[in-house]
Amino acid sequence: MKGSLSKTNIFSSLKIQLVHSPVVYIHGYQENSTIFENLKEYLNEKGIPGILFNYESEEGIEAGAEKLGITLDQIKNDFLQKGIQINKFNLIAHSMGGLVARYYTSHSSYIQRNDVGKIIFIAVPQKGSALAALGSNYFQDKGIRDLSPGSTILSEILPQMINKGLNSTIQVGNIVSEFDEVVNLESASLGEWGIKTHIFNIGKNRITVDNLLNGSIIEAWNHKAILSNKKVFEMIYKMLTSSLPYPRIISP
Repeated sequence: MKGSLSKTNIFSSLKIQLVHSPVVYIHGYQENSTIFENLKEYLNEKGIPGILFNYESEEGIEAGAEKLGITLDQIKNDFLQKGIQINKFNLIAHSMGGLVARYYTSHSSYIQRNDVGKIIFIAVPQKGSALAALGSNYFQDKGIRDLSPGSTILSEILPQMINKGLNSTIQVGNIVSEFDEVVNLESASLGEWGIKTHIFNIGKNRITVDNLLNGSIIEAWNHKAILSNKKVFEMIYKMLTSSLPYPRIISP
């Protein structure tokens, strides 16, 4: 784009670079951002940049959301140094990471930030995970307590936040595998807000009595394998490049 200064022959050039909103990847409990490497590579090849976000999941959902806000501010500043202003991020959140994203975008402080365009939830225990109760036999931290059905943050805090914990100004996609060991279809549902759940058959049902008794169910094969599935990748790309529904507004 070129233009001349008024009453002069001096021309200036302005280069405008159109880029996708950056994706920020939010991992789940007892994981780190490397779990997204395959998905990140796939989307990078499609021209969608991504940033891996790490937090201490054992410290709980609220602490993760606080660190997310700090990190997004840092990313904005980093892009600004390159002459790029970022107004909106798209969040891809797996498991507990989805609850971190919900807390961040539903907190009253988010009204001023207003920096998320889409959230894509992948295998998120929106209502908690029964497996967290089993996990509490192995881990004694706030993260595992937050993930338990009926926890204070799920049953009391989130429902008192913006739109009962799912911001109606943010487009939402929801994905889960049929035989997920951590989150069942009911817990993954966002039906209260009118959001459809996209269900994928990732692998066989490994939820057996033997696996429950010997504790190997905690390895959560299908829960993690959803992040290495090409059909899921294709759905995520479609979600990022097209309009998604907004959550239904729920009266307080």
